[in-house]
Amino acid sequence: MGNKLITEAKTTKGKNYIFEQRISQKIVVLEITGEETGYTIQALKGIDYTFSDPAVIVKTYKVNILLRRLNKDRVKISDEVIDTFNVTRDSWYYLGNQKQANDGIVNEKLLLNREFVPDNYEQNQYTALWLPNFPAARAQHISRGIRNKAKYIHMDPPYEPDGLNAFKLTRFGSEKLPAKPLRTEKKLNGSTIDEPRINPNIATNVLIHIGGTYSIFGYDHLGGSYGCFGYTPKENIHSTVYKAKQASINDDYDDHLSNPSWIKICNKIVNLAFKDKLKIEIHLKQKSGETYVPKEILEE
Repeated sequence: MGNKLITEAKTTKGKNYIFEQRISQKIVVLEITGEETGYTIQALKGIDYTFSDPAVIVKTYKVNILLRRLNKDRVKISDEVIDTFNVTRDSWYYLGNQKQANDGIVNEKLLLNREFVPDNYEQNQYTALWLPNFPAARAQHISRGIRNKAKYIHMDPPYEPDGLNAFKLTRFGSEKLPAKPLRTEKKLNGSTIDEPRINPNIATNVLIHIGGTYSIFGYDHLGGSYGCFGYTPKENIHSTVYKAKQASINDDYDDHLSNPSWIKICNKIVNLAFKDKLKIEIHLKQKSGETYVPKEILEE
C-alpha cells in the first residue's frame, strides 16, 4: 500500500467558479524544536570515575511527532500532532585530565559541546533511517552505535531484541551531514578526542536514540552523546537547574528508566509510518534560547 492520495477541492470566487484540485501525500515528521522544556542529567564524556558516572546538567527540548500533508509541490498543507516527547541536544565532552576532573574543575575551556549544528538551518530536513534494536548491539559507548552499520542493519543480530529503536539522520541516502565544525578536536594535552570527525565540516552517525537512565542486558546506563539527540522521559526533566541537581544528589534520577516510554514512542512512530508506507523525516529547528553551560560535574 503506497502513500495515500488525498484529493481536496478548493473553490475560488470570481466571475466564474474555479475548482482547483490539489493532490497531497502524507509523511511522518519528527520535528526537533528549539522549545526548551526543562533540565536533566547527561553523562559527561571524555573522563571516567571509578565508582560513579560523571554527569552534567543540560537543557531538554520538545519534539513533535507530526502527520504532515503535502501538496504535489511538497508544500505543507496541514500538520496533525500525533504526540510529543523530549530530547537533549547538547553533547558535553571533558577536555581536561583525570586529576582536573577528580578535583571537579569545570570551565568553558575544559568543556567541549559536540552538539550537531547544521551548516545552514535553511537545509535542516533529513530522511530518517529506522534502526531496530538500537543500542543493544553496543552495550557500551551507546550514543554512537556500532561503527560497521551492517552489523545492526543488514545482518541478523547476535542478541535478543529489546524493543529499543533509533532514528538516524540522513541526506540523499548518506549519513554525512554538513555541520558547523567543533571548536576543537583536541584535548588540552594535545591528544585527539574520542571518535573525532574525519572531515571537520561533516557530522556522521547523528541519531535520535534513548537517553536518560536506561537498561541494556540488565545493566543501567546514564545516556551521554557525541552529537546525537537523547530521549529523556518527562519524569526526569526538572523546571530548574537546582531541582535537576537535587535529583542527582538525592539519587532520584535513576528511579525512572527510559525504556518503557521510549519503546511506546518508537512503536507509535514506526506503526504510523509502516501502516501506509510513509516516509519519516527529521526536521531540526534552531534553539530559541542560549545553551546552558554546566557549572559542575555531578556523580551518578
